[in-house]
Amino acid sequence: MDEFLEHSFDEFPNRLKFEEELRKEVERGKRKLDRALNRASGIPLPSAVPKKSEKVRNQEIKTVLEKHELAKAEAEKGDCFHVRLFETPTIFLFEITPTYFITGTEETENVQRLNERYKERKVSTDNVRYRDGFTQVVPTHFYKELLLTDPVEKKDFGCSASTWLLHDAYNEDQTKKDEGSTTERVATCEEEKEDEEETKSLIRKFQQAAMITCRVLSSNSFESQQISFSKKHQPSRGISYKMDLLWTLPGADLGPVNTICFNNHNSKIIGVGYGAREGPGTVRIWHVKNPEAAERSVATARAVTCLQFSRTQPRLLAATTRDGSVLLIDITNHTPIVTTVNEKELSPYPEPLWSLAWSMYDDGTTLEERLFTVGQTGLLWLWDPIKQTEGREMAKLSFVAAPDPELNVRFQDLLEEPLDSEDDDTIDPDQYFLEVPYIGLCISIGERNKVYVTTDMGCILCVNTHRADGRWEKIDRHKLAVLGMAHSPFIKSVYLSHSAGGDVCIWLHGMQHSILNLRVSDLSLYSIDSAAWSPSHSTILASCSRERVCIWDLSRKTDRPMASLTGRHYTRVSFSDAGTNLLVGCNDGDVLVYRLSEMPHRPHLQNDHLMKSLRKAVETKAELLKELDKWLRDH
Repeated sequence: MDEFLEHSFDEFPNRLKFEEELRKEVERGKRKLDRALNRASGIPLPSAVPKKSEKVRNQEIKTVLEKHELAKAEAEKGDCFHVRLFETPTIFLFEITPTYFITGTEETENVQRLNERYKERKVSTDNVRYRDGFTQVVPTHFYKELLLTDPVEKKDFGCSASTWLLHDAYNEDQTKKDEGSTTERVATCEEEKEDEEETKSLIRKFQQAAMITCRVLSSNSFESQQISFSKKHQPSRGISYKMDLLWTLPGADLGPVNTICFNNHNSKIIGVGYGAREGPGTVRIWHVKNPEAAERSVATARAVTCLQFSRTQPRLLAATTRDGSVLLIDITNHTPIVTTVNEKELSPYPEPLWSLAWSMYDDGTTLEERLFTVGQTGLLWLWDPIKQTEGREMAKLSFVAAPDPELNVRFQDLLEEPLDSEDDDTIDPDQYFLEVPYIGLCISIGERNKVYVTTDMGCILCVNTHRADGRWEKIDRHKLAVLGMAHSPFIKSVYLSHSAGGDVCIWLHGMQHSILNLRVSDLSLYSIDSAAWSPSHSTILASCSRERVCIWDLSRKTDRPMASLTGRHYTRVSFSDAGTNLLVGCNDGDVLVYRLSEMPHRPHLQNDHLMKSLRKAVETKAELLKELDKWLRDH
């Protein structure tokens, strides 16, 4: 109990109040003692009790004061204080009336008498029924229930109703029922919508939680690789162009990898398009934080041929397929929203679309981002997927040819010296000569509103988007189909092209001959399916054929690659935005993610470094060097 009463004085709420009460209690004790001494002074004390002297009384008062001072000192030290508890009387606020009585009292006798009367009435054989017949205790008083009303007045009443009145009454009743049912249906629909929205909200929260959980679990296995992927270029003492495999993005049973792209706003988001030639396609969105499972997935009717993220709205991903569809995918939600941009323009027998590209387009009033597409039909289309307006045909890429080579020669002679109309050998051009479309394989956006399209005829077509007549310029580059091209991220006048002949060529706009021709081996029979510039080094690029992936550096060697990969069937290559990682697509659906280490330092002047490397590569070719110097002076 003492431990319970002792508390720290610092916890006492009113210290000043306690000291004041203590002082008052001491003064009150003094006054009581003085009054007692005064009263005792007039009355003689008993002989048995000796009278205290004034000295003794002063000593007692001094002892009491010392005790109070000691208590006050202990209180000021803050060690403890004493609390005196008193027991207060118990107050019952309410009392429940008991249902039992003590035997031998008058109340008990009354209850017993009423219970016996109840038993007699219960076993009675007459038909008398009492209102309180089923109660245990009969009440002491009864109520008489009487009813006093007027007699019911009866009268004869006649009415008649025609068929029309019955019909109107029936229609009115049905209208009220329909309105009531309509109101109920509307209320039910609103409740169903609310339940559906609540369900969707719960599903979204669950998907978000599951995605975060998967990322956390993946970080347990790929934490060091993820850190390495996000690191910037690290200078090293040696230069060996090393490629370290970080992880593999699985894509089994989805078909070959046809396209790879990075998000322009967040380089950790990767889009991959899959699909075999005659099978369905799939678009998957991967995140570096979860290399084990894709976070978004969209199934398409046919194989996906090209993907690219929008630059102004990174949440939008454009895709083309083998059935000629242009899809716009919003990857914001866990279930992506897919919109077919060219749904109205699709023909009953659609042809494949092979490439697309986002570009800023000025229509004379506004400067907005638009989408260019090209495919099997040779038509260059311009789309506005944001506003969902109809597409616009920018150019028709085609040429005139004859089915018979001899007929083609005769037609050329006919143009120079027309034959007589009565001659049986007269040739009708509309009958024998056909307009054959180029197959557009790849789109690359150049400078000054120019769009470049590679074709299956070994040439590159340049279209000026500001020309209303749709005219284009033909540039002969390769003997076989040009499978793709890419402009340098540092100098738009420099671009590469790769063809079915198995070589990668470096070109300058305005020059008729290629500056460099990169080829692994003259005995290679496989085409170069993909090539890309490094966004961090102006002279480094990557190429991909069926059997090999190569890393080239134009500033060091051009006769052979600096590094290569073999052992699998490769389809696509793509650099990350930082240029420190390389993604390689395979025919079995896997995407290999490599970290580029021990690379050369980034040049301070990227443009000068590229042009000096190109000039150094053609020093042994006098005519080409002379043409290059002239181009440099003009530009």
